[in-house]
Order: sequence, then structure tokens, then C-alpha cells
Amino acid sequence: MYEDVKNIISELRSRHTGYTDFPMELKRQVYSIICKQLASKDNTYTQTQLLEYLGLPKDVFKEKYWNMYSPDMKLRQQVYHNLHIPLNYAEVECNEIYRGMLHYIISQADQRTDTFFDMFGKMGLVPLFCANGYSNRIVLLARRNYHQLVQFQNALKKPVKVYKHIKAFTKTIEVMGIEKQKEVLISKINQWLALFSVYQDWSATGYDEYTLAARYFMCNCLRTEYWLDSKLEKTYSYKDGKLVVDDISSYLDDTKMSRSRIKQLCGLSKEDFCKFADMYVKKIHLHLIEADYLNIESISTSIVKQGLDFQFDRQFLYIDMPKYIREYKRFEFSGAHMMDILKVLKTYRGNWIMTWKTYVENQNENSPYYRLSSKEADYENDVTLEVIYREMLNMHNVKPLYVYVYRDKDRNRPQSIAFITDIDCSEADDRAFMDKYDVGFRDGGHIRKMTMPEFIDKFIRNSHWKMF
Repeated sequence: MYEDVKNIISELRSRHTGYTDFPMELKRQVYSIICKQLASKDNTYTQTQLLEYLGLPKDVFKEKYWNMYSPDMKLRQQVYHNLHIPLNYAEVECNEIYRGMLHYIISQADQRTDTFFDMFGKMGLVPLFCANGYSNRIVLLARRNYHQLVQFQNALKKPVKVYKHIKAFTKTIEVMGIEKQKEVLISKINQWLALFSVYQDWSATGYDEYTLAARYFMCNCLRTEYWLDSKLEKTYSYKDGKLVVDDISSYLDDTKMSRSRIKQLCGLSKEDFCKFADMYVKKIHLHLIEADYLNIESISTSIVKQGLDFQFDRQFLYIDMPKYIREYKRFEFSGAHMMDILKVLKTYRGNWIMTWKTYVENQNENSPYYRLSSKEADYENDVTLEVIYREMLNMHNVKPLYVYVYRDKDRNRPQSIAFITDIDCSEADDRAFMDKYDVGFRDGGHIRKMTMPEFIDKFIRNSHWKMF
């Protein structure tokens, strides 16, 4: 029967006849094929076989035949597994609520592509957790990060060996008192960070790759939050065989936050770590940009030079933008680079999402960053926030932009991140969001969606530090 149906459908399709011309008996046969497959306890036929039996080409859902995402891809995009990995190297990627928000937005993208770019790649948790359904998940990395992460990724191919080193260390520190624990961790973390700063090639250290991968992982779980204002200007270096650090006590202190991170690391299960390692090895591609720092110019130049088989056309772009002025030194960034990115996005045909850190805009006259527009310390900025926001409004007039924020009443926790995107998502139900992403909102926490003009009206013009 299947071959008969296939031949009849193929003949009718070759004559370009429409669905209404199909004989009723043929329609019944097609219906019966699908029903038999659904009723079967076992999947007797593959998707390819079923498509062929229905007279359709096996690649019917690909770009040649289908001017949208395949249903399978959209279903895979909805999947999210929140592994509670206690990494603490980045403000957005390591926050489970923010990661959930990113997945929620990304999963509703409407431009056809199978490629996801993490434009200012750090360690790649966003493409790892939030870009299900994309065949190519590419983390663009400058030289300083690329070589470290490639060696880390290679070591994770044998995750149990790495985990054994993590567990051996955490078993030692978890029985210590708070003061002794703090002393040991500060010493160890500073030694390890100095080691990674000096040696790009792990084989030159004298340690095996699994030991170093464990230390690299633990450093990224326990190191200080670089994004806090008090720590932004701190530098760490290694000179004459000695570590030079402005304030090593800033790595760990007696705060509840530091003790919580230590507890989470000590409680990390082998199962969760191995799941993370398996995903990290199989699902993301680390890509070297031949530059010390990332900006649109260096990325574009490197892509052309390496002759890569893609262009920035419709690929999904995730852009973790350096924080206005205060992270510019760290990333060798500038206001001009910021405007270059906005100009690219203004006419970009694919979907994109950009992090925006609103707390840098405090206009308290007593702040050393007051006005944030000309010389601050020894750094000269060439573009003011007002110019940047006006450009965002111009972009909104070309294509509507939306802003998604999370807020709660806990003023002891940073709530400064906004996500700006061209994706018009449905309103998030807070309870359903918490259930799906396995996170908890505190003190009346909720997710809010705004248009770009609404965001500027609420957080810019009506704030105590009026910009306009």
C-alpha cells in the first residue's frame, strides 16, 4: 500500500495539481499511514521513511522547501535543562534567572537560521544552555581566552578524571572552619589564577590537564565578582615569580554570598558535572578571533581572513555588551565600538539579543563616574549615554525593539541587567517561568516586557538622574 500511495502522490505532484484534485481514496490512505504510525507501540518507520511514503522529499523541512524553521527545530528550541553548576565568572551567564530569560527570548526567535553566535564569548554558557535547536553554536573568543578554553574543553572529554580532582579539594576544605577555609582558598585561588595568567600552554606547567581543568573550573566558581563597582579597577599580575594583587582579600570574604558559593561547589554532584562536561564538549564550538580583544572590526576582519563559510546575515547574535565605560578598559572597548555595533544591528536581518547593564548610569554628583561622558580617571570616552540611547530610539523606528527586565524588592542583590532585542515575545507568566527554569523569584520578583521608548521613559527620563 505504501508504495502505491507514494507513486500516486508523486505522479500528481509532478503534474502540479493541487490538494483538491487528490482522489478521496488517496486522502484516506495518507490518513491511514499516519494513524498506523501513531497507534504503533514502536516507531516502525523513521521520519525519512514516512515522508517518502507520503510522497514528500526527505529534506522537505529544510530551507529549499520550507521558508521557516522546521517543526523539529522549534520543538528542540523549547527544551531547557537547568544544571545547577556553581560558576561565578560572569554576571549574566552565571545567573540562573538571567539564563532562563535568555532562553525564553531566544526560543521565540522568528528568523530562519541554524547558527547561533556568542559575539563576546566568555565561557559559553548561553549557547550551551539557551540555544537548543541550533546546529551550530559558536563562541567567538579572543586569543587570551581561546587557548585556555580549548584545553579545558579537551580535558572535559574525560569528566570523571576532572571531577575527582575537584572532589578531592572540596573534601579537604569543607571540614575547615570559616577562617581557615578563607585563608586556604585565597591562597590557592591566587596561585591558580597566576598560573593561568603566565602559562597559555598547560603542558608547560608540569601538571596534567585534568588537574588544571579542575583548578580552572574551581577558579571560575570562587573568584571575585569582577563586575562589582569596588572591584572593577583591580588588576592581577605575576612579576619576578611573585603574585602582585591589589587586594587578595577581595577574592573571598565572610559574606553570605561567598560562603554560599563554597557550599555549592562542595555539593556539586558527579552526575551534574558529567552532564555539564558532556554538553560542553559536544554542543559548542570555540572559535578563535585573531585579536587580543573583541569588537565588530576585529571579528569581521578575522572572519574574512580565515575564509569562514558564513556571513553575518541571519544568524542569531548574542551580544554581552561591555558595561558602559567601567568595563571598557577590561575589554579594550570604547563608545565608538558601541556605536559600530548598534549600526550593524540597525540593518541586521537576523534576530539578536543584547545585554544592557543599567546600573552604570547613576548620575550621583558625588560619584567618580558622574556624567560618564568625558575624562574619567585616565580613560577618555568619546560617546555619551544620551547619544547611545538616541541611537537605540532610531533603531526602534526602523524595527521595533523590546526590553525585558527582572526586578524584585531585594536591594542587596544586583538587578541591573536588561535584555534588548528585536524579538517580540509573549508576556512571561512568573509562576510558569519559575517552574520551567527551576528558579525562584524572591520578594515579589517578576519579569517585565517593554518597548524601547517605554524603557527609556521609565528608567531614563523619569529617574533621579535625568538624561534628556
